[in-house]
Order: sequence, then structure tokens, then C-alpha cells
Amino acid sequence: GSGNVDPSGNFSIEVLRSALMNQYGLELPYIAMEGLRETQSTLMEGFICHRDSHWFAIRKINDQFWNLNSTMERPEQISHFRLAAEIEAFQNSG
Repeated sequence: GSGNVDPSGNFSIEVLRSALMNQYGLELPYIAMEGLRETQSTLMEGFICHRDSHWFAIRKINDQFWNLNSTMERPEQISHFRLAAEIEAFQNSG
């Protein structure tokens, strides 16, 4: 294979990054990039996350953050405190 998709059909971050840039002109920086680690997570518009071989989004809508994970029954509102803790956990896990 090309390395762009795994055997179960999950696309790599590079494929997602390229699609967002080509289709919408959106950049998808790594959360661990220099400068972003110090940025307050609540100033971001959203996050694309990968956990347990599953991609999901956390997005700001009307100044509230929502976990839009399709494995949950419905979107889950996330407090700013919990968002900061989640993002810090992602940063620390690589």
C-alpha cells in the first residue's frame, strides 16, 4: 500500500491535511508544533483528534466546544477546563 490508508480504511493525517488544504484552504498544524503548545486551546476553532484508531473532531460552535465523535450517541459539550486537559493529554501522548 501507499501508507496513506491502513488496512481497515483509516486515512493518514497527511491525507486529511492535504484534503483540508486543497478543498477549503485550511491548515492543519500539529498540536505539538512550536508556538502551538503555548497557545491557549480555547482560542482555537477546533481540533481533529485520533484515538484508538478513530478520527473525531472537537469544534467550537457559538463559543462552546463540542466533541463530535461519531461513536457517541450525540455531541458532547466540553468545558474549557476539560478541553485544556484533553488537549494537554494529546500533546503529551505524541
